[in-house]
Amino acid sequence: MRGDLQVRRFPFVLLISALVAVAQDTAKDWLDRGAEAMRQERLAEAAEDFQRAVDLDPGNTGNRFRLADAFARQYTHSRDPQFALLACAVYKDILAIQPDAGFARRQIGWMEYQMALAASDAGEKRRLLQESRSWYEKLKAANPRAAEAGYLVALIDSEEILLAGLKPDQTAFVEDERRRLELREAAGKPINDAASNLDYALGIDPHYADALELRSIIERERATIADTPEQYQRLMAAAGDWAQKAEAAKKERALAPKRLRLGGNVAAANLVRKVIPAYPASARHNRVQGTVRFQMLIGKDGRVLNLALVSGHPDLVDAARDAVMQWVYRPTLLNGEPVEVITTVDVNFNLTAHR
Repeated sequence: MRGDLQVRRFPFVLLISALVAVAQDTAKDWLDRGAEAMRQERLAEAAEDFQRAVDLDPGNTGNRFRLADAFARQYTHSRDPQFALLACAVYKDILAIQPDAGFARRQIGWMEYQMALAASDAGEKRRLLQESRSWYEKLKAANPRAAEAGYLVALIDSEEILLAGLKPDQTAFVEDERRRLELREAAGKPINDAASNLDYALGIDPHYADALELRSIIERERATIADTPEQYQRLMAAAGDWAQKAEAAKKERALAPKRLRLGGNVAAANLVRKVIPAYPASARHNRVQGTVRFQMLIGKDGRVLNLALVSGHPDLVDAARDAVMQWVYRPTLLNGEPVEVITTVDVNFNLTAHR
């Protein structure tokens, strides 16, 4: 009887032990598991791991960014709008915690834009485009020097042009005057808006290849509904000039470095989320203070990918590393494209300041 009871209790003991082990897992443990799952394209598993990290450390927007990224990548693979909506919900949670998180605004706009492209109903497509535009306009207002914001709004304008009946591959002059006037009435405003937004982007970054290419398409569309064949020829020549500039910018971009090396002070100006490290108890007890320096690799999305120790007291290194891995930067753009950044960062430990 007693032996039978022990046999019955054994699985229960194992269950309790497993639950205790899970309870002891930290947010960083789940974050590491999620990162490994992402590397192996196990996206659903990664989302579950990142969600556990968020649950354990709700104020850490870095964990939330990773969760949103897992949902966004599931949408890219499946085109199931449910994943896009989940990603947007997480980005909105980030903005509730960190209202100046411009990258979250950008991503919400992008997910809405992608859903609009996939929508078969014209009314739903227009609704999603307007929602996307509102997020891009907020991004533009928050950072007037962001060339990408102007380009992204112009992308919405280009979709409005398509809905008005003008296709991007249309190159011939519309001979039928009545049809030409109808198209001009429907597409004239989004054409002008797109040109204005692209000129805004190119005023910030004249070598923005994607903006130059879209500017060429917009000018060609304007040409097809011109007043006269002579005006059509002039506008088509202008479209050709924009296309040549786009090709030159693409060649320049192809030769550009895939990573930028920035000074610590320059990179620090783009820091949007900074976590202050906890002072290690052993270091405080032993009166250890000083600076920990890392060489840092920042990803295209502004999140820290890797840290390599340059110098620092061993008692301070782990605390510094745990904090800096949670930092978030504004993405760095080169010719309108996000790039990885190599820089250095100093984390200071001062007993007086940490009382």
